Amino acid sequence: MDEWHRKDPDLTAQTRLVQPEQAQLLRLIRSRSDDAQTFRRIVNDQDDNGSANFLFVTVNDGGVTGGGADWSLLPVDRRVPAAPRCLSL
Repeated sequence: MDEWHRKDPDLTAQTRLVQPEQAQLLRLIRSRSDDAQTFRRIVNDQDDNGSANFLFVTVNDGGVTGGGADWSLLPVDRRVPAAPRCLSL
């Protein structure tokens, strides 16, 4: 990540790797306000600006109680925040 930051700091600032715990939390939250707050913590920078245009979301086939054997990395393009798109690798 350090090398990437040196080569393109602007792109690095726009990119977030969503930790498995955060992705699982988003799956389990039932309250829209809690869901939105968790999502804002992911996409906002330290100054609370929604700067993450590119998300890499870790997802698995686990259930509510955990587990899961198959993991995937889901790339999401948020350059148009009102219409985010999943990208295929």
